[in-house]
Amino acid sequence: HILRNNGLFVDSFVGLSAVGATFQLGYSYELRRKLPEMTRTFLNGQSHGDHAKTRTVLLDSNGVPGKRFPFGSKMKLTLRELLGAAQGLPQQLLEGTEPTWEVFRDGLALDVEVLCYNEDVEIQKVRLGRAGNEEDWHLGASSDVPVCLVRV
Repeated sequence: HILRNNGLFVDSFVGLSAVGATFQLGYSYELRRKLPEMTRTFLNGQSHGDHAKTRTVLLDSNGVPGKRFPFGSKMKLTLRELLGAAQGLPQQLLEGTEPTWEVFRDGLALDVEVLCYNEDVEIQKVRLGRAGNEEDWHLGASSDVPVCLVRV
């Protein structure tokens, strides 16, 4: 929010009109671990790219794989979905069917982190200490189609 110096008006970057809006998110990535030389040479594996070359999975508020997006697509999320996936938000912000008024009164900053993997073994290391079934974490990451986990 911005408080104007010529009065008691508040400009809000995200107002009530954002409740029904759909946010489209795209990203670029670089794998945390470089691909082996043989994979890069003979299998044409890539160590970097963008959302058009990956499968994207949104982690829920518990850090467990939730919404999955089709290969190569941008993430399309409502404000409610973004808030629902955000980790560490006070519970009262998530109650009800619409975002609570505190979001618009106090403002809110959401950080989005994207981590991409080319092996499910690496994804399993992320899983340690988190809820969810083991099957939830088998996401089919490969050198051809990396899986990117998105944490809000």
